[in-house]
Amino acid sequence: VLAFEGDDGDMVFTSSEVTIDDPGGPGVKGAFAAVAREFFTGYLNKGMMKELIKEMETPKEFSQGWNRGMSKGTGMRSAQRYLTIDGGVG
Repeated sequence: VLAFEGDDGDMVFTSSEVTIDDPGGPGVKGAFAAVAREFFTGYLNKGMMKELIKEMETPKEFSQGWNRGMSKGTGMRSAQRYLTIDGGVG
């Protein structure tokens, strides 16, 4: 059973199928896209990514192996370990 407030303000109770053509009305049009855009261009870029990039500028995990036969494979493993276990992004 579905219960909702009708256009006239009275409560409507129905077990029939209900289709809402314009959920939220014109006031919410584009709201999801705006929030997603704000998250990715604002919070993620200026907050989280900025801090992560700062931390990765000179990570000890990468520099410790250089000059000791570090190969692409060991560098990739170090990066993966850094990003998933040692407090990076995981």
